Amino acid sequence: MTTNERTVGRYLRWFLAALSIGAGFIHFAVSGGHYDVSWMHGTFFAVVAWLQIAWAVGVVLRPTRRLLIAGAVLNAGIIGVWALSRIWGVPVGPDAWTPESITLADSLSTGFEAGIVAVSLAVLVRPALAQRSVRPSFALGGLGVTGLAVAVVSTVALTPSFASEHHGGGEAGGHSHSATGDSGTAHAGHGAIVSNAPTGDTPCEQSGPPASAGQISSAGGHGHRGPIKWENITDRATRDQLGAQLDIAHQVTLQFPTVADAEAAGYNMVTGYVPCIGAHYIKISNMFGGFDPAKPSMLLYDGTNPDSKIVGLSYSVLGDPNKPPEGFAGPNDPWHKHDSNGGLCMKGGVVVGAESTSDAECRARGGNKVALHNLWMMHAWTADAWPSSWGIFSAENPDLGGKIGDINATPDAASR
Repeated sequence: MTTNERTVGRYLRWFLAALSIGAGFIHFAVSGGHYDVSWMHGTFFAVVAWLQIAWAVGVVLRPTRRLLIAGAVLNAGIIGVWALSRIWGVPVGPDAWTPESITLADSLSTGFEAGIVAVSLAVLVRPALAQRSVRPSFALGGLGVTGLAVAVVSTVALTPSFASEHHGGGEAGGHSHSATGDSGTAHAGHGAIVSNAPTGDTPCEQSGPPASAGQISSAGGHGHRGPIKWENITDRATRDQLGAQLDIAHQVTLQFPTVADAEAAGYNMVTGYVPCIGAHYIKISNMFGGFDPAKPSMLLYDGTNPDSKIVGLSYSVLGDPNKPPEGFAGPNDPWHKHDSNGGLCMKGGVVVGAESTSDAECRARGGNKVALHNLWMMHAWTADAWPSSWGIFSAENPDLGGKIGDINATPDAASR
């Protein structure tokens, strides 16, 4: 390729180098995360990155016909591997033949590689393109804009807000390969969650019996205390979807960190603080239209003061009383209903008693029993400071102790 003064070729080599460096930079950034999958995955990305950087240097110093052919073949091969991984999945590693999601970072690197292939082939087929005259001021301006654009978009693609656009949140480029186990472990970018059997000495257990032991659940009873059974998710698309949903749910806890924030957004208290499940603030409009991880109907707090902190979320969906709704991806989100023993004791829109509250006790509190036959609910402990060691979707959070109305109070001896 000619690099004579005032010709397109003199500046086209720098354009190709910028594209190759951008793609190599992205591959370097994601190689570390891929070593967590297997040494083959990590080595592939590291080798590709070095080849792309080396080619960029070569095309600047000596843009020969052979080098252009090598660049076109190399990048076409990389694009082919990318397409294979997105359509059918690669044949090696723990997730062999499992398609991966398309994300911003890998889309950009593929776009850079496609640009290298297209420009290299154009110059190889029609060498006269590189011999055309061009004003240096125009060429340098365009080259500067192109280089800056490649640097900016490559950097943006690897920032946490984009790199975590689906499951995992920690691996740049949209590749995440965390696993879930039978023990109830679920990791989705918010800290490892390890399910432990009840020991009798957690703050929740010390506070008394399950918050609402009579609840009917799609997983055998919401009143169940302790870890939920976690089924392995082997399908990559399902895991990616779950990760994206949990990331969204986590963002909700950052959006409403205190009770004051919840009330300003239209949430109103429906229960005071209850050990193991927190204080519930409800937004009734979010109960309609089906499940949306960005719109929990209830926010859970460690108290009812304006500065009380968020501990988790509760989703409520009106639907078929005989079938729980579709919620988070996968089989591990147990939904429950409050319709046994006449339902909850309600007074003026506030819960003043659980299903275990008798009709007489409810009337004494000025309330009435309400059976919510078609209202399904589910907890998600996605707040940073309150991961549940019984599982991210566990019925109760073992760290929420105290007694009704006060998380810091010493539980009554009779309730233990």
